[in-house]
Amino acid sequence: MHRLEECRFCHILAGQQFNGSVDKPIDVCDDYISMASIGALIEGWSLVVPREHCLSLRDHYKSSTFFQFVQSNVQNVERQYGPAIIFEHGANHHGSLTSCGTDHAHLHIVPQPFPINAMLENSGISGWQKIPASQIQSAAHDAEYLFLSTSPLSNDPIGFFKIVDTPTSQFFRHAIAATLGKTATADYKQHPHLDVSTRTGERLRRAA
Repeated sequence: MHRLEECRFCHILAGQQFNGSVDKPIDVCDDYISMASIGALIEGWSLVVPREHCLSLRDHYKSSTFFQFVQSNVQNVERQYGPAIIFEHGANHHGSLTSCGTDHAHLHIVPQPFPINAMLENSGISGWQKIPASQIQSAAHDAEYLFLSTSPLSNDPIGFFKIVDTPTSQFFRHAIAATLGKTATADYKQHPHLDVSTRTGERLRRAA
């Protein structure tokens, strides 16, 4: 059972800061906030977080409000840093490795100075499907999943989807780190890269 005191994002949504200005929202609406991501391997790496405590975004991918907010924040990132991707590690229970240590759903927005197809081919996982985000709920059912899209400004982004057979913490972060040659500092818990996250938050808040 979820307890607010155990959820870092619920605390941040309530106004608490664990990492100084990094935890200050970039943009807000009634249902979502955006903020810089700790452990950012690339400046501009940010998150969209629902105010509702939930484990994945599978119920949000059919919401026009969600995608309007995502698009607004993607546009902000792309104006400052260039083309971006979005991705999610879709967990379904508290404490899952898939959730990467944060049992509260969040969507990553990441500038893309790396080839996606090569990244996925070298990730150790095969059998990716291409589906629109609106089909994730029906495709995943109760399973955990990974989803990545290179068309984040679409009203229903098509992306790479995979049911998680063996939960892996920080899957996309490690795949990106390997592509960038930053494997040694990929784990955000050991390498929070708060200097990069602070610059991201400051720049995107000024531009929002």
